[in-house]
Amino acid sequence: MKSMFVAIALAALAAGAARAQGRAAPFDSSLAQGRLLSDFPLTRLDGTVVRSGDALPGEGKWLLVYVQANCRPCDRLLSLVKQDDHPELPLRMVIVTGGARDTASGMRDKRVDLTAAQWYADESREAWTALHMAGAPMVFGVRDQTIQWSLSGMLKSDSDVKSILASWAAE
Repeated sequence: MKSMFVAIALAALAAGAARAQGRAAPFDSSLAQGRLLSDFPLTRLDGTVVRSGDALPGEGKWLLVYVQANCRPCDRLLSLVKQDDHPELPLRMVIVTGGARDTASGMRDKRVDLTAAQWYADESREAWTALHMAGAPMVFGVRDQTIQWSLSGMLKSDSDVKSILASWAAE
Protein backbone atom coordinates (compact mmCIF):
# COMPACT_ATOMS: atom_id res chain seq x y z
CA MET A 1 0.00 0.00 0.00
CA LYS A 2 2.82 2.36 0.88
CA SER A 3 4.58 1.74 -2.46
CA MET A 4 1.32 2.56 -4.24
CA PHE A 5 1.23 5.85 -2.32
CA VAL A 6 4.81 6.61 -3.35
CA ALA A 7 3.98 5.83 -7.01
CA ILE A 8 0.91 8.07 -6.92
CA ALA A 9 2.82 10.85 -5.17
CA LEU A 10 5.59 10.60 -7.75
CA ALA A 11 3.11 10.75 -10.60
CA ALA A 12 1.38 13.78 -9.11
CA LEU A 13 4.62 15.64 -8.42
CA ALA A 14 6.03 14.91 -11.85
CA ALA A 15 2.80 15.82 -13.64
CA GLY A 16 2.52 19.05 -11.64
CA ALA A 17 6.09 20.00 -12.43
CA ALA A 18 5.60 19.23 -16.10
CA ARG A 19 2.40 21.27 -16.29
CA ALA A 20 4.17 24.18 -14.60
CA GLN A 21 6.86 24.00 -17.27
CA GLY A 22 4.30 23.64 -20.08
CA ARG A 23 5.38 20.20 -21.28
CA ALA A 24 4.11 16.64 -21.12
CA ALA A 25 4.44 14.81 -17.82
CA PRO A 26 7.72 12.85 -17.62
CA PHE A 27 6.16 10.13 -15.48
CA ASP A 28 4.20 7.37 -17.18
CA SER A 29 3.02 4.80 -14.66
CA SER A 30 1.70 2.51 -17.41
CA LEU A 31 5.28 2.04 -18.65
CA ALA A 32 6.95 1.81 -15.28
CA GLN A 33 4.71 0.31 -12.67
CA GLY A 34 4.95 -3.45 -12.38
CA ARG A 35 7.28 -3.93 -15.37
CA LEU A 36 9.93 -6.60 -14.84
CA LEU A 37 13.45 -5.20 -15.14
CA SER A 38 14.87 -6.16 -18.53
CA ASP A 39 18.11 -8.09 -18.78
CA PHE A 40 20.96 -6.03 -20.23
CA PRO A 41 24.75 -5.89 -19.93
CA LEU A 42 26.53 -3.35 -17.76
CA THR A 43 30.27 -2.74 -17.53
CA ARG A 44 31.81 -2.47 -14.08
CA LEU A 45 34.50 0.14 -13.62
CA ASP A 46 37.11 -2.66 -13.56
CA GLY A 47 36.03 -3.68 -17.09
CA THR A 48 34.04 -6.82 -16.30
CA VAL A 49 30.63 -7.11 -17.88
CA VAL A 50 27.70 -8.20 -15.72
CA ARG A 51 24.01 -8.71 -16.38
CA SER A 52 21.54 -6.23 -14.90
CA GLY A 53 20.07 -8.99 -12.71
CA ASP A 54 23.46 -9.36 -11.04
CA ALA A 55 23.89 -5.60 -10.61
CA LEU A 56 20.50 -5.26 -8.92
CA PRO A 57 19.97 -8.16 -6.54
CA GLY A 58 16.74 -10.12 -6.94
CA GLU A 59 15.37 -9.03 -3.60
CA GLY A 60 14.98 -5.67 -1.96
CA LYS A 61 14.48 -2.10 -2.99
CA TRP A 62 16.91 -0.18 -5.20
CA LEU A 63 17.27 3.09 -7.04
CA LEU A 64 18.53 2.66 -10.58
CA VAL A 65 19.83 6.03 -11.76
CA TYR A 66 20.82 6.59 -15.41
CA VAL A 67 22.97 9.66 -16.06
CA GLN A 68 25.12 11.08 -18.83
CA ALA A 69 28.40 12.97 -18.69
CA ASN A 70 28.26 16.73 -19.29
CA CYS A 71 24.57 16.77 -18.37
CA ARG A 72 23.63 19.56 -15.96
CA PRO A 73 20.35 17.94 -14.84
CA CYS A 74 22.28 14.70 -14.20
CA ASP A 75 24.86 16.53 -12.08
CA ARG A 76 22.08 18.32 -10.24
CA LEU A 77 20.29 15.06 -9.45
CA LEU A 78 23.46 13.40 -8.19
CA SER A 79 24.26 16.44 -6.04
CA LEU A 80 20.89 16.07 -4.28
CA VAL A 81 21.76 12.61 -2.98
CA LYS A 82 24.07 13.45 -0.12
CA GLN A 83 25.46 10.58 1.88
CA ASP A 84 25.39 12.78 5.00
CA ASP A 85 21.66 13.52 4.57
CA HIS A 86 20.59 10.00 3.63
CA PRO A 87 23.32 7.44 4.39
CA GLU A 88 21.09 4.57 3.26
CA LEU A 89 20.50 5.94 -0.25
CA PRO A 90 23.95 5.40 -1.82
CA LEU A 91 24.00 1.84 -0.45
CA ARG A 92 20.80 1.15 -2.40
CA MET A 93 21.80 2.97 -5.61
CA VAL A 94 22.97 1.56 -8.89
CA ILE A 95 24.26 4.38 -11.08
CA VAL A 96 24.57 3.68 -14.79
CA THR A 97 26.35 6.18 -16.98
CA GLY A 98 25.89 6.38 -20.70
CA GLY A 99 29.15 5.87 -22.55
CA ALA A 100 32.53 4.41 -21.81
CA ARG A 101 33.86 2.98 -18.57
CA ASP A 102 36.40 5.80 -18.14
CA THR A 103 33.51 8.30 -18.32
CA ALA A 104 31.70 6.44 -15.54
CA SER A 105 34.90 6.28 -13.51
CA GLY A 106 35.48 10.02 -13.92
CA MET A 107 31.92 10.79 -12.85
CA ARG A 108 32.28 8.59 -9.76
CA ASP A 109 35.57 10.24 -8.85
CA LYS A 110 33.84 13.65 -8.88
CA ARG A 111 31.01 12.33 -6.65
CA VAL A 112 32.91 11.38 -3.51
CA ASP A 113 29.61 11.51 -1.61
CA LEU A 114 28.36 8.60 -3.76
CA THR A 115 31.28 6.18 -3.58
CA ALA A 116 29.08 3.69 -1.69
CA ALA A 117 26.82 3.42 -4.74
CA GLN A 118 27.44 0.80 -7.42
CA TRP A 119 28.71 2.44 -10.62
CA TYR A 120 28.44 0.92 -14.11
CA ALA A 121 28.86 2.06 -17.70
CA ASP A 122 26.38 1.42 -20.49
CA GLU A 123 29.05 1.01 -23.16
CA SER A 124 26.81 -0.97 -25.53
CA ARG A 125 23.78 1.36 -25.04
CA GLU A 126 21.69 -1.77 -24.41
CA ALA A 127 20.59 -0.45 -21.01
CA TRP A 128 19.35 2.75 -22.69
CA THR A 129 17.22 0.69 -25.06
CA ALA A 130 16.02 -1.88 -22.52
CA LEU A 131 14.98 0.79 -20.02
CA HIS A 132 13.03 2.77 -22.66
CA MET A 133 14.97 5.86 -21.73
CA ALA A 134 13.21 9.17 -22.26
CA GLY A 135 16.25 11.35 -21.72
CA ALA A 136 18.64 11.77 -18.84
CA PRO A 137 18.66 11.72 -15.95
CA MET A 138 16.18 8.97 -15.32
CA VAL A 139 15.52 7.31 -11.98
CA PHE A 140 13.79 3.97 -11.49
CA GLY A 141 12.45 2.59 -8.23
CA VAL A 142 13.10 -1.15 -8.44
CA ARG A 143 11.80 -3.70 -5.95
CA ASP A 144 12.49 -7.41 -6.36
CA GLN A 145 13.59 -6.97 -10.02
CA THR A 146 10.35 -5.12 -10.84
CA ILE A 147 10.24 -1.45 -11.80
CA GLN A 148 7.77 0.23 -9.45
CA TRP A 149 8.08 3.79 -10.79
CA SER A 150 10.27 5.96 -12.96
CA LEU A 151 11.00 9.63 -13.22
CA SER A 152 12.75 11.35 -16.09
CA GLY A 153 14.21 14.80 -16.23
CA MET A 154 14.22 17.01 -13.17
CA LEU A 155 11.39 18.36 -11.13
CA LYS A 156 11.40 22.09 -10.64
CA SER A 157 11.99 21.77 -6.91
CA ASP A 158 15.10 20.17 -5.42
CA SER A 159 13.15 19.51 -2.22
CA ASP A 160 10.56 17.49 -4.21
CA VAL A 161 13.31 15.29 -5.64
CA LYS A 162 14.92 14.83 -2.22
CA SER A 163 11.54 13.97 -0.73
CA ILE A 164 10.83 11.36 -3.40
CA LEU A 165 14.20 9.67 -2.97
CA ALA A 166 14.06 9.77 0.83
CA SER A 167 10.50 8.39 0.85
CA TRP A 168 11.53 5.46 -1.33
CA ALA A 169 14.58 4.70 0.81
CA ALA A 170 12.67 5.01 4.10
CA GLU A 171 9.72 2.85 3.08
